[in-house]
Amino acid sequence: YYYCAGCGALQTEPPYWLDEAYDDAIIDADTGLIRRNLYFSEMLSCILFKLFGTKGSYADVAGGYGMMTRLMRDRGFDYRWSDPYCENILARGFEAEFSEGKKYDAVSAFEVLEHTVNPIQFLEDTFEKTNADLIVFSTELFRAPTPALPN
Repeated sequence: YYYCAGCGALQTEPPYWLDEAYDDAIIDADTGLIRRNLYFSEMLSCILFKLFGTKGSYADVAGGYGMMTRLMRDRGFDYRWSDPYCENILARGFEAEFSEGKKYDAVSAFEVLEHTVNPIQFLEDTFEKTNADLIVFSTELFRAPTPALPN
């Protein structure tokens, strides 16, 4: 593991195994997937409505099978899906466009930063490709004592 005593970040070696790990984007053991998406969609709806009202253009980056995009569209938001590692099953026809001049007011990136090699670079790249003013994200925090580090 790599541990930064300054900020508390904890990471493994560079993930050479990503392609194999993402053969299936969602693992069978993830029993809280739908509950978390329902919670995040409620929270996100409040944030976006407060900031942008009923107008706005949004994208879910690392959107998995499209559940968040579908939930947000069902709530009336102009939401689009994007994920380079996963098939869009639930939000087909609502894929995000990333082109010169295309701007999203906000993007969401739930439960993705912990899967990136460089989370800061991921956020910078996301801002650049979406021209968004806001990224709403979540990540799992490491609360336990750090693993024993080799001498």
